[in-house]
Order: sequence, then C-alpha cells, then structure tokens
Amino acid sequence: TVISSVITGCLKGFKDFKGLLICNIIYGISLFLALYFLTIKYGVEGTFLGFCIGTFVLVLSGGILVGKNMYKNHLCFDFKFKEELKILKNFTLPAILTGAMVMPFKWGIDTLMVNNVNGYEELGLYSALILFQSLIMMVTATLDAPLITIMVKKQIDKRIERLNLITPWAIGIYIVLPILFFPSIFNIFLSEEYINDPNFYSTLLLIMLTTTIILYKQGIARIMIVNSLMWFSFFSNLLWGLILIFSFYFMENKNAETMAYAYFLAYLFNTLIIIPFFIKKKIIPLSLINSKWAIFIWILFISDFMLLYSYEIPNILMKILLFVFSIGAFTLFFYKLL
Repeated sequence: TVISSVITGCLKGFKDFKGLLICNIIYGISLFLALYFLTIKYGVEGTFLGFCIGTFVLVLSGGILVGKNMYKNHLCFDFKFKEELKILKNFTLPAILTGAMVMPFKWGIDTLMVNNVNGYEELGLYSALILFQSLIMMVTATLDAPLITIMVKKQIDKRIERLNLITPWAIGIYIVLPILFFPSIFNIFLSEEYINDPNFYSTLLLIMLTTTIILYKQGIARIMIVNSLMWFSFFSNLLWGLILIFSFYFMENKNAETMAYAYFLAYLFNTLIIIPFFIKKKIIPLSLINSKWAIFIWILFISDFMLLYSYEIPNILMKILLFVFSIGAFTLFFYKLL
C-alpha cells in the first residue's frame, strides 16, 4: 500500500492524469472482481487475498507508467535528503502520520465489535457494504490530482474554488441517491445471508449518508494540501478517530448499524469543527456555506434520508416519482450554487 501511494504521487507529480485514471480503473476493476469472487469462495482469507491481488495490480500498472514518464523526462532516482528536509517536515511527515493513524482507530472499533455476541457476523455485514463506499470514493479520488494542480497556482478563478468543493459533493449525491431509493440493487452482488440481515437496510443508508459527508469534506482536504495545512489535517484526523472510538464504545448495542452510526458521528462532528476554522481564515468562500442553494441541498438530502430510513415505501411508482423529483431538484440547486 505504501508503494502504491508513492507511485500514485509520482504520477500526480508528472501530471500524467490520463495514466493515473487508467491505473485507477484497472485497480478498481481488479479489486472488485478479486474481492467478489474470492470472498464468496474462501471467506475472510479470500477477502485478504483479494486486497493483495488488487494492490499488486495497482503497483504493477503504476510502476510501468512511472517508468515511462521517467524515461520520457530523462529522469533517474536521486537522494538529496538535506534539500528535501523542509518538505519532509512540513508536508511528508504530517501526511504519513495522518494516514497512519487511521488504521489503529479502525482496528480499535473492529476489536470492540468482534468482542460482542455475533460480532464477526455484524462486522462482516458492515465490511461488505463499505466496499461500495470505497468504489464511490475511488471514482471521486480521480479529481484530486487535476484540481490540486490547478489550485496551487497563485491566481486561480473563483469558479475553480467552487468546483473543488461542489464537484465531489454533487457526484456523491448523484451516485448515492439511487442506492438510497433502490437498495435492492445490492441483491445482485450480495448473498441472502447479508440481504436478510435485520440491520442490512439501516446500515446501508447510514453508510451512504456518511459517504456524502466524506465527499463534501473531500474538497476541504484538498484545501488543506494547497495551503500547507497538513499538520492541521493530522490533528483533524486525530479528533475523528477519538470521536469514532468513544462514540462506538458507549453505544449499548454494538452491531453493523451502530458501527455505521459511529462513523457517521465521527465524520459529521469532524466536519462541523473544521469548517469554522477555514471560514475564519478565509480559505473557504463563505458564500458556499451559507448560500440558500447549499442549504436547500442539505435539507432535501436529509429529508430523503429520513423518509427512507424511517419508513418503507412499498409503492415502487411513488419511489420512482420521488427519485426523479429529487434528481431534478438537486440538479437545479447545484447549477444555482455554481
């Protein structure tokens, strides 16, 4: 995983966005196929093997592309530690620590889960559903490199700043919305063991809600990188992890639904805490936060979520009408927000 991150960073540095896109597409397809078939056949061991195969494919394809870019630009590997010390201190070190601290918190919440009755079954359900979040995140992650490259310029169009925050948010809502309204599409990918679990539907909806918040926060993460706020990003992730562990620890029932709820709380409060800081520093345009169109988007999305989370709509025609109305309304609101 570390090597794949280095390769991805190199491709971004070469501005080989086409190669990066191809690399991510190959990785996404291979990871999905490997996890799907190997998990069905070998269970937990198959899941681990699937991740290994997907990562190997990413490293192999990425390594080939990096080699081509180095040959094209007449570059070779060189190590000048002292000259890079400032970058390592202000960017690389906090970036590594930010990424490294995520896994211990995830291990912690997984440990809390498996130490309960039916803990492994509930963790299995959550892990199966979270894969679809990972696929959505992979799609929007392709926006990181080109947007960061544009944003590091001293003079950038205000419209680019808006696109940075709005694009992943909009993509997330358009992908998440069909899943919220028609969760039965998961019947194609998951066995009845997962579909018939009493926590399946509520867990899925909470994961999709959390995904939308993550994608909204994705634009903020790019702002941290561009403005050299990586140490702030580190403490932001630390706060996220503490909220995640403590919220799940104090929940009476520990199952897939409450685990998804703990992740939702962690991302929600983390986002609510860091946004005022950026507004104060005038890093985020205030018009994107208090705009009536942004407020309308959140009101409509939360209303859809609460309706589908609290009530089961048996009439498929009613669901389709609500879905079409929501898509149309979101399209109007995002257009006005731009």
